[in-house]
Amino acid sequence: MGMDPARSRAVFARGRGPLTRASPVTTASTPCVKTCIIDPVSRLCVGCWRTLDEIGGWSRMSEPERLAVMAVLPARAGRPHTGGAPGIRR
Repeated sequence: MGMDPARSRAVFARGRGPLTRASPVTTASTPCVKTCIIDPVSRLCVGCWRTLDEIGGWSRMSEPERLAVMAVLPARAGRPHTGGAPGIRR
C-alpha cells in the first residue's frame, strides 16, 4: 500500500530521508525592508545592512544563524553611510 501524500511530503521535506520527520514550517526571521540597494563602498545593503554573502545565503541559514547576523546589524546601521544610494538617508 502507498504512503499518504501528506505524510510523504512531511517525511521527505527538505531532502531528509524517509526515517526522519521534517521540522514544521515556520516564518523565518528577516531584517529585509525591501530597500535592496547595495552601497558601493561598504558593500552593505542600505535597507537591511547585510552583506551580499549574508543576503545570498539567508535561505540556507538556520534560524540561530539568522538571529546571530541580525544581532550585529544595529552596529552596522550606526556606521556612516557613503552616499552610494541616492535618495536613501539613514
